[in-house]
Parts: sequence; structure tokens; C-alpha cells
Amino acid sequence: MAIGFHTHGAEWPEEFIRKFRDKELDFLRMRTGLKACKLSPAESHDDAQLLFAICISGTKELHPHIKKILARLRLTQMVTGVFLKTTEVNLKMLASVVPFVTYR
Repeated sequence: MAIGFHTHGAEWPEEFIRKFRDKELDFLRMRTGLKACKLSPAESHDDAQLLFAICISGTKELHPHIKKILARLRLTQMVTGVFLKTTEVNLKMLASVVPFVTYR
């Protein structure tokens, strides 16, 4: 009896590596975006009390750290919008996930 490689439910190694690298690139993009943003996010929203944030990309294939931030912001699905208070914490979280969220 020969033991064969079953592809049902399993991924090819190339697909697994590609998905892992995509997640790592998302994480690096988020980290470099934070470093590039030297200004305090609170300075850009002087009088605003509320922000409206919309998730513009799917959250299925993202890095776990990015998923966690999006979950804290209650942006778990694509094209989901929420109103947020303009606090320093919320602005820092939004700044860290800028490639995946738009806000005003």
C-alpha cells in the first residue's frame, strides 16, 4: 500500500509560503507607516469630536496584530464603518492600520 500526498484540505508549500510572506509584508507596511508618521495624529484633528472609519480591505488574510487592532476598532468586515471618539488611543490605532482603513 503506497502512502500518497493528499491535497484535500492541505495547501501546497508554495501557497503557504506566499500567504505567510503576504502577512509579514502587511505587518512591515504597518510598522514602517508608524515610523514615517512623525506628527502626532491628534494635531491633524483639532476641533473634531468624532471620526468615521471604514475598513477598505478584507481581514481574512492579514497579520494577527493588524487583525487585533481592527477588531478593537470594531472593523471586522470589509466596507464596515464605525463612529469613534477622537482620542489619542483611537488615533494611534487608526494610524497603525492606515493601509487597510480610511477615516475622516
